[in-house]
Amino acid sequence: MWVWMVLAMLLHLGGYLAALMTHPFEIPSSLFPEPEVPPPSIEDILENKTRDIDWYLKTTELDRFVEELNERRKAIEIKELSLRNLEAHIATEKEELKSLKEEIERRHELLSQQIITVRANEAANLRVLAQSYSEMDPASTVRIFTHMENALVVKILSLMKPEIVAAVFGEMSKPGDRPENQAMIRRAAVLTEQLRLHNKERQSQ
Repeated sequence: MWVWMVLAMLLHLGGYLAALMTHPFEIPSSLFPEPEVPPPSIEDILENKTRDIDWYLKTTELDRFVEELNERRKAIEIKELSLRNLEAHIATEKEELKSLKEEIERRHELLSQQIITVRANEAANLRVLAQSYSEMDPASTVRIFTHMENALVVKILSLMKPEIVAAVFGEMSKPGDRPENQAMIRRAAVLTEQLRLHNKERQSQ
C-alpha cells in the first residue's frame, strides 16, 4: 500500500516539475518596483552630460539652441570679468586721487606758510629801506628811485612820513626844459596816483 502512495507522490512531483519547466513561474513586478531615477538637470542637458533617450532627444535645432546659450553665458562671464576689472581700476584711481588731493593740500598749506613768511620778510625789509631812505637827502633818494620799479617805490613811499614823501616828490618835480626833467615830473604824477590807491587799499584791509 505504501509503495503505491510513494509512486503517486513521485508522479505528482514529476508532473509539477514538468509544468514548471514548460511554464516558468514569474514574480509580479509590483512586488519589486524599480528604483526611481531623477530626471537630468537643465545644466546636465545644456552641458551635454546625459544620453538618456527618455530625457534627452538630440536634434540640430536643440544643438544650436544649446550652443547659443553657451555663447551667451560665456559673453556674460566676459562682461562680468570686465566689470570686476573696471571696478578694481576705479578703486585704484580713487585711492590715487585721494593721495594726490592730500598731497596738493599739503603743498598748498606749505606754500601758504612760505608766502606768509616771505611777506613778513618783505615788510621788514621795506621798513628798513624806508627808514634808510628817509635819512638821506631827497636828491639822493630820487636818484636811487630811478633804478627801481614803480611798484617797489610805492611800497617804500607808503612807509615814509608824509613830509619826507613830499620832499621826494618836490625833488622829482623840479622845473627844467631837459627831457629827463619832463619824464621825472610825469613819473612823480604816476607815483602819486599809485601811492594814493595803495594807501586806500591798505586802509580797507
